[in-house]
Amino acid sequence: MGNPKGEEQRRVLLLCGDYMEDYEAMVPFQALQAFGVSVDAVSPSKKAGDICATAITIKVESTDQRKKCTAYPAVKLNVVLLGAAWLEPDPIDCCFTDGNLVTEAAWPGHPEFISQLMTLLDIRVSFY
Repeated sequence: MGNPKGEEQRRVLLLCGDYMEDYEAMVPFQALQAFGVSVDAVSPSKKAGDICATAITIKVESTDQRKKCTAYPAVKLNVVLLGAAWLEPDPIDCCFTDGNLVTEAAWPGHPEFISQLMTLLDIRVSFY
């Protein structure tokens, strides 16, 4: 890993929330690390080892910057009540990018989620 071109290292913050399985965090976490991205995974207001019992959503203070996002359908109400613009995850493996926010609803979306993050971070892979 590392950055052979000496560029500033790319960083990703992975927000882990309600009922998130280990593999739902570890697949994108390790895939991004494989491309030299520094990944931090957090669950706000939790200590290491705590159970995550609430959904995590992003609240933007300014209504001019209302973020569009998706999530598992069961947390739609939380997302809408916090002021985000809900994007229906249909099919369940779809992902959405709004600015620097990439969201997915469930693990079947991991390939597209990683692809959208790579595009956002300008990561290119070539095979010779």
